[in-house]
Amino acid sequence: DILNNKLNRLMTTIAIIQARMGSSRLPGKVMKEICGKPMIEILLERLSLSKKLDEIVLAVSDQPENKLLVDYVSRLGFKVFQGSEENVLERYFKAALALKPNNVVRITADCPLIDPFLVDLIIEDFQKKNVDYLSNIYPRSFPKGLDTEIFSFQALKKAFNETSSPHNCEHVTPYIRESGKFKVGNYSYEKDWSRLRWTVDWLEDFQLIKKIFEFFTPNLI
Repeated sequence: DILNNKLNRLMTTIAIIQARMGSSRLPGKVMKEICGKPMIEILLERLSLSKKLDEIVLAVSDQPENKLLVDYVSRLGFKVFQGSEENVLERYFKAALALKPNNVVRITADCPLIDPFLVDLIIEDFQKKNVDYLSNIYPRSFPKGLDTEIFSFQALKKAFNETSSPHNCEHVTPYIRESGKFKVGNYSYEKDWSRLRWTVDWLEDFQLIKKIFEFFTPNLI
């Protein structure tokens, strides 16, 4: 047990949140305020409650429009990495490379209701199953907006080195999930709540999420 505890402490797991200000459907959504705080701050505060994450990094593109977001998140005390706008796989790999973790959790900034306790359960399951990739998305049983993916840094590195298709590079994990070169797993709930939509793509989504947080305020986390 003592040896296992030491080994677990040596295993570093970071979360990389991908974000951008230039969303075509709802521009600047991550900085839109809910209960007096930008949406990205609420997400970061919630995710910070995870007991299994060693570091949280925001990975944004190097476009000038992201300066407000970069400056704000940096002031909150989180690491920020800037990289390719289109090649998000490259952005993830280079952000992770700077920290050299064992495992990477992928979160998107349009999911402010992310559940840190669910994130921890998924990290635990990933470690128990000894797979290269695990998520709660394929197939989906949790509401859209609690999306959590975890993969080994080695799998991310292999994907970065072996694929250059626009689809794989934009969406980060398809090569890991679909190439047949990795052990993949899924974390499912006992009931199917996949019909629920708790993510923010459109103005209507934002208005719904805002109402949810306003109902529970001041308890946003």
